[in-house]
Amino acid sequence: MRKFHMLLFVLSILAIVGIGDSGYLSYERLSGNIPPCSTNPLVDCGKVLKSEYSTLFGVPLSVLGLFHYSIFLGVVALVYKFKAKLWRNIMLIQAIFGVLFSVYLVYIQLGILKAICLYCMLSAINSFIIVLIALWAYKTYEHTQKTVKKE
Repeated sequence: MRKFHMLLFVLSILAIVGIGDSGYLSYERLSGNIPPCSTNPLVDCGKVLKSEYSTLFGVPLSVLGLFHYSIFLGVVALVYKFKAKLWRNIMLIQAIFGVLFSVYLVYIQLGILKAICLYCMLSAINSFIIVLIALWAYKTYEHTQKTVKKE
């Protein structure tokens, strides 16, 4: 169970990293600023963050990311406290949704816009790590419960 708790702690840290990243982008976006990361034709935050793909139903994707990571942190806390299968399933589903949406957004950046935003890529990498660790935590808990039942 100790390994499971450590994985939840790591997931919490990663969620906080996501909150910081998307929170910063949200602040900049809502302030009307673009972060200074336009260094060359491929790395161009302005092109990405000013594109038609940077909002969903009029809401900046960074705000949706902030919402996603905040909810995810809350779900991880609920998994830690209750360990109920419902919360573990929600945690895993949300992690999978986050990485699938990130893959779509990376496709938009590379395939359509031909530019990347470093902050957006940080979020995508973070989502990928989160889904791997969430799967690991899920399997660790299931394995721990099977081992306990056998004894």
